[in-house]
Amino acid sequence: MGDHQMTLAQRLASKKYDRQEVLQALRGQRLPTHLGYALIKLCIIRGILHVPSFAQGAAAILRGLPDHPQYTRALNARAIMSNHLPDMDPVTRPEELPYCIWYPDVASEDTYRKLAERYPQMRYQVARSCAVAGYTQLFLDLEHVLPEVAVAEDARDAGSHAIFTHIMEQPVQYKVFDDYQRTISPDNPLPACLNGDTCVVSTIKDQKQAFLTPADPDDWMEMLIDGPGFTEMRYNITEDQGVQESALKPWEKTYSSADLMLDLFTSPLPTHLPAGNKDMLVRTAAFYGDIDRYARLRRPKPTHTDVVFIVRGIYHNSLFALWWSRQRNSPEGEPSHMRNWHNIQQAITARHIMNNDLSRILSRKDDYMDLPYLIWYPDIARHETYLALAHRMPQMREACVRAAIYAGYVEVFDEILLLPGVVPNVYLHTEAKHSSNPHFMSALQSRAKDLGLDNWSDPRGYHPWKKISVREIAFLRKSNHLVLSPHMGLAYGDFIDQGAVYNETISHTDGLDLYLMVPESWRPEKRSVELDYKDWPPN
Repeated sequence: MGDHQMTLAQRLASKKYDRQEVLQALRGQRLPTHLGYALIKLCIIRGILHVPSFAQGAAAILRGLPDHPQYTRALNARAIMSNHLPDMDPVTRPEELPYCIWYPDVASEDTYRKLAERYPQMRYQVARSCAVAGYTQLFLDLEHVLPEVAVAEDARDAGSHAIFTHIMEQPVQYKVFDDYQRTISPDNPLPACLNGDTCVVSTIKDQKQAFLTPADPDDWMEMLIDGPGFTEMRYNITEDQGVQESALKPWEKTYSSADLMLDLFTSPLPTHLPAGNKDMLVRTAAFYGDIDRYARLRRPKPTHTDVVFIVRGIYHNSLFALWWSRQRNSPEGEPSHMRNWHNIQQAITARHIMNNDLSRILSRKDDYMDLPYLIWYPDIARHETYLALAHRMPQMREACVRAAIYAGYVEVFDEILLLPGVVPNVYLHTEAKHSSNPHFMSALQSRAKDLGLDNWSDPRGYHPWKKISVREIAFLRKSNHLVLSPHMGLAYGDFIDQGAVYNETISHTDGLDLYLMVPESWRPEKRSVELDYKDWPPN
């Protein structure tokens, strides 16, 4: 059967990638023949939302597909933004009601008024559209609409001051929209504050990504390496993941010296956060293990970058570790599922060990993903703890040997070194090299000779980050680079040799700390500088 003879059902199941077809869908020029790839679906939705003729023409056959309601939602959203009221059934087909009806375009005030009258279930979407478009009178005329925080944040972002002021003058604000989950809960509103959790229009415009060639979804190894051709974004209220032909700029934002968010690094959090990106506030709270600030600021699903800072906070704050131990990961397949959950579990286990509590690790001995390597920094456990751990968990013996070297526990080191499975390697050599006690290096060399090892070869499954000792000056020294805007650094991954000692991760706030501490007159305006007290600061 040729492609032109395929039924719509066959096309929906067909997974054949054609870059030209993807581009045509993205531009709203043509509906692809093969519709099975997730990337294709996103590009079609993007084309529908941005090109009315595509929605009314080739893409119209996608309306009403029971297994693909996202197409109907996009078609309905596009119709509304084009000032047409689509036929919808909120009672029997609520999954076809669109979430975002204010981007990439806004409808006329009259269209939104008629929409609210015909479909009162969409009154909150209409209220938010009024905030974006500045339709103050219609907003005030809407019935049974609580002062909602997402509406307020979009009004502030759009400059709709009258709507924003009206909402904030009410004694209580409520949360109805959840932009992370793309849900609206008018029947169960909760009192809330402005917390920077809204995907305002300026964020939609910034949150863009260029699509890539997707991996074969039936090849798990290819999917692991190459992925589906796009990244799941923090927000997806338009249901197209922000895909476009090219990414013009990174979404991560920094702060200027005039940014209101900047003051919040060194002051208590207000009831309502100012406008801006709170990512660095979230990560700073995680870095220091500040439970109150982090619990207030955090997002439902930490990014991989967020997790790097969380890991550091857990290592340095036992109470933060306990708080995280009570959190639960969402099941795989749910929007808030964390794929790097094991990084957090490793850090919690390490913190328990350094506090001389082996109950956690002994109860998780079969879960190798959760076993940490760094168990001697920032704190050293008692020698009895490392010895007991080495005897009870053979897979932790190398880490215990290294901990003994770092701690100077000679007797523990000598005993564990002779246990089965302990082999001198470059990682142990690294720690012994930085020890002031020559016994450790001598004993490793002697043991290597006994085992017939002629050199300090890299062990199987080589991890460059394990070659870094926390005694190294490069690890301990703070940076003196003054940056143009506050900056937080990180590194992660097996192949990154940048001091990622926290089980493949490391984070620091050097750039942020220095930027905040120096006088404003010392902050550079055109380029980053080195604070060497010769060439900078200026006289």
